[in-house]
Parts: sequence; C-alpha cells; structure tokens
Amino acid sequence: MTFDHRVAVTAGGLTAIDVEITITGPLRWLWTKVLGADLVKTAQPDLDGLVAAAEEASCRAIG
Repeated sequence: MTFDHRVAVTAGGLTAIDVEITITGPLRWLWTKVLGADLVKTAQPDLDGLVAAAEEASCRAIG
C-alpha cells in the first residue's frame, strides 16, 4: 500500500492537498475490501488535520 501526498498553495493562498492511495499485489482485492470503507470514512478528517499541520508549518517558516 502506497500513500502519495502532494501539498500546494493555491493562487488564493489556501492549502490544497491531493492524496493518492494505491494498493497492489495478489491480495489487493482483500485489502481493498478490508480497508476501503474505513479509508473513505476517515479521509476527510485526516486531510483536515494534514492541512492544519501544513498551514502551521508554513506560518512558522514565514516567521
């Protein structure tokens, strides 16, 4: 299972995050079934936390 996160600042100054989750291998079907519903259910709260962390880090870096 691979998680790919891309964080960018939009033209309006907002933080945009793209996340791609890839499950590969011979048991892909099983892990998709086992994990799929929970990943979908928890994705938005997880992303909201990631945005908050990215924006806080950005503010600290700027000063």
